[in-house]
Amino acid sequence: MKKLFILFLFIFVNFSHAQLTGELVLDNVQVGGVQVEQFTLKYKFRKVIGRPIVATSIKWTGEQKRLPDDLKVILHGEVQGKTIVLELTPDHSYPSKEYGKNRNHKFSWDKLFRTDDNAFLTKDEAKAIWDNMPILFIHSLEGEQAAVQIENVDMKTAVQVLDDEIAYAQKEFEAQRESMTEEQIAKKKADLIELERKRDRAKSQQHSLRSMQADIASDQRSRGYRHHDRSLDSMRQAKSRKASSYNEEVSEFQEEQYERVDRYNRRQSDSGDTFMSSLYQGLQTLNKDLEEQNRQIQEQNNQIIRDMHIAQERKRQEQRDANRLAQQRHYQQQQQLQRANQQRELDAKRERERIAALRAEQERQRKREAEAAERRRREEAERQRKLAEKRRKEEAERQRKQLIAKTRTVNFSPHQSSQTWRKFTPGEKRTGTLTVRNFTLAGVRVSSLSVRYSYGAIFGEATHAYVLKWTPQSGEAADNLPPVDIELVIDTSAGRGIIECSPLVPKPNQWGFDVSGSPSWGSFMKSYGGYHNASTAKAIYKAGGKIYIKSITTD
Repeated sequence: MKKLFILFLFIFVNFSHAQLTGELVLDNVQVGGVQVEQFTLKYKFRKVIGRPIVATSIKWTGEQKRLPDDLKVILHGEVQGKTIVLELTPDHSYPSKEYGKNRNHKFSWDKLFRTDDNAFLTKDEAKAIWDNMPILFIHSLEGEQAAVQIENVDMKTAVQVLDDEIAYAQKEFEAQRESMTEEQIAKKKADLIELERKRDRAKSQQHSLRSMQADIASDQRSRGYRHHDRSLDSMRQAKSRKASSYNEEVSEFQEEQYERVDRYNRRQSDSGDTFMSSLYQGLQTLNKDLEEQNRQIQEQNNQIIRDMHIAQERKRQEQRDANRLAQQRHYQQQQQLQRANQQRELDAKRERERIAALRAEQERQRKREAEAAERRRREEAERQRKLAEKRRKEEAERQRKQLIAKTRTVNFSPHQSSQTWRKFTPGEKRTGTLTVRNFTLAGVRVSSLSVRYSYGAIFGEATHAYVLKWTPQSGEAADNLPPVDIELVIDTSAGRGIIECSPLVPKPNQWGFDVSGSPSWGSFMKSYGGYHNASTAKAIYKAGGKIYIKSITTD
């Protein structure tokens, strides 16, 4: 697999339980013969029914070619000094400034994260990392058709990061100094001294990159300290550009020396073999020294970054401890204040109860005789009221039963109302709504009742569907309309047919559920002597005429 070391920009994203999203960016990448100016991966971590899902989408700009189909994006992160690996295969095609199609990667917990030696983490280990997601960055783009290995040159910004950390710690220390104890002040000073010692050690170890660090520091001071993550990103970009320039200068110097050796060798091939051989070996030694120096600087930077993360974590832990201690003191104060208030309220309550008891005793003697007389009067009035109420209910029940018996069936004339019937022509769709108003059914006073009907034929079979809506008159109970049977009359030139329907009775002012069916043509329409046969029913269905509500009946 061919390795291609490139300069790149990656964005740190700190995860929490509320938001697991981020973007990672690569600049100037050669992927499988395609020149990519900028490659951006957007991702979102979420759980669905306890299962981990990583949603990804990418956008990229560059040559008008398609990226290799087998391209994989390998993400790395560090947890307790151990590297974890996450492999993604986002959907991609041609270059665009907009994000492409979103792809959901569904994993099982034991196949989610792996170590750099390709061993998958257990379910519990993967869940623990998910709940405390580390910083992720793009490590490589892999596949049989393309492979891009990313060189982590950005780690060389550790000195500037420590400078920012010291400045932020000093600013925070000055702001909180008045509220801190002597022990906390001493500990903060010790932490600042430890950070400055690490900063000085990092500076001495990175003397070969001193000029680049000075440029980054000057730029950082001119812009001021805003936020640690934002400053770190800008420093990484500047550091990457400086490191690229440094590597290019070293490469140009080596090529120039090799060209000089070749030219001199051609001119002095007879007399200068020993000198040129020595010079060539010196250049090789210089190249090895430079590589060894870069490796040592890389290792030192990695150690400094780890120390920086440890210092940040210690600082966060101290802040959490201080917050927890403050919360405990506040809680204890609140508890003491609450107990004092409760005691005062208890004393006041006892005093009020004592005074109320004295007043009640004074009033009790005065009211005993009056209460006895009032009790007798109320008992007699209650007995008379119950007797009258019983007679009223018996009369109302008798009248209601008489009314129900008289109104179990309501008949309607075709022209009783302009909405009880409608005309239709041959071939017209048999759908519509029929409404009757102001009638009493089984003792229930109905303001309006509508039937939404639809009947016809599908694949030669008869179909029908009916839905009911009703509105009670003012003052009528809203839930006492019993089930109903409705007769719809179809009066046509081919004869008269009667369709019986029993739609579900819904709550007032609401349409009920659809009651549909597909009877045979021989049991579709009735006449007053029985069901029409299939041919007559079809003829009535096809002919023009009118349809109206004939009657509504309840049991």
